[in-house]
Amino acid sequence: MNLQARIGSALRAKRWKGIPPLLKEMGFAEPQRVLVNLRHLHQQEAMRDALPMLLSLCASSPDPDLALHGFESVASAPGSVLGALRGDDRALGTLASAFALSPYFTTLLVRNPHALQWLFCEGGITIRREGGDSLTALRAFAEPIRDFADLCAKL
Repeated sequence: MNLQARIGSALRAKRWKGIPPLLKEMGFAEPQRVLVNLRHLHQQEAMRDALPMLLSLCASSPDPDLALHGFESVASAPGSVLGALRGDDRALGTLASAFALSPYFTTLLVRNPHALQWLFCEGGITIRREGGDSLTALRAFAEPIRDFADLCAKL
């Protein structure tokens, strides 16, 4: 049985004590701390079945521990739509890398769940623009900015 299947089996049976060695084998640096995040995610029905794949995607990221912490933080945020992405391995893989590389990005999605919805559920991340369209979108974005405080608020 492969590692992902072993993790899935342990999660289904809630054999929590057997999971840290498997997490260590997957490349997580602090399996006991990761187990806390994993247990929180397991409590959310929308994420439960996706956990073995999610762990695998996190393990492939630049910082597996930080990636899983990001998923737990965003999934636990009020209004989160992360559960809607549970079958989209491409989106979850992108998020694993983003969470691993940017705690700021994680905080942004915790504070503004609509951003996650726009990026992945509404296709915001896949919008393709031609050069002129990009300039028009940038001007529309920048138009209300009058000073540095406005710029910071807009960003």
